[in-house]
This record gives sequence, C-alpha cells and structure tokens, in this order.
Amino acid sequence: MSWEEKRKLERNAESVSSEMFAECQELLQMFGLPYIIAPMEAEAQCAYMEMIHLVDGVVTDDSDVFLFGARNVYKNIFDDRKYVETYFMKDIESELGLSRDKLIRMALLLGSDYTEGVR
Repeated sequence: MSWEEKRKLERNAESVSSEMFAECQELLQMFGLPYIIAPMEAEAQCAYMEMIHLVDGVVTDDSDVFLFGARNVYKNIFDDRKYVETYFMKDIESELGLSRDKLIRMALLLGSDYTEGVR
C-alpha cells in the first residue's frame, strides 16, 4: 500500500458521516448557537473568518490552515490525552523566518493535500 493510499484511508476513517453532520447541526440549532457551513475547505473558511476578525483563532489539527492565512491556531482541543498546543504565525515568521508566501512555496515543493510535491 502506497503512502498516498494509506493517507487517504486514514482521512476517510476520521471523516464525519452525513448523519453525524445533521445531528450536530440539529444540536447547535436546539442550543441557539450560530454556525456556518464552509462552501469548500473548512480551514480556508476558518482562516478567512480570523482574517476579518470574526474569530480570535482557529481550532484545527491541520497545519494547512497557515497556508490559508490563519494567524492563531489551537491544536488538540478535543483530545483529552494531549495538551492543547498553540501556534502563532508571528512566531513562525520571527523564529523561522517563514512568511505565509514562503510556507505556500514550501508546501508546493514538499507536498500537501493539494499537490504531491517535487520528487
């Protein structure tokens, strides 16, 4: 089994079923909590909401969110076995010298959800 096939299977195993999705929406409505449905990539939608100051950060385990422009990322929020980790774009820029543009270039070279990268 190739690395790509394994990655795709792992992603499918972690995916949310349409029934789970509907139940979650119903629960949010019952509690009167607002929600939106991202038209495409959820991380892109979340990063955009942070960029226009609707939210203070993004909760995700997917580091691709920085490529979409997120500045404050919180990881492991829903995993009781791990500590919550915080990542700030300002630290990535100052400590690693990597801007968003450089991160995008790196993802294109190394590979990401959208490209296999350069071999």
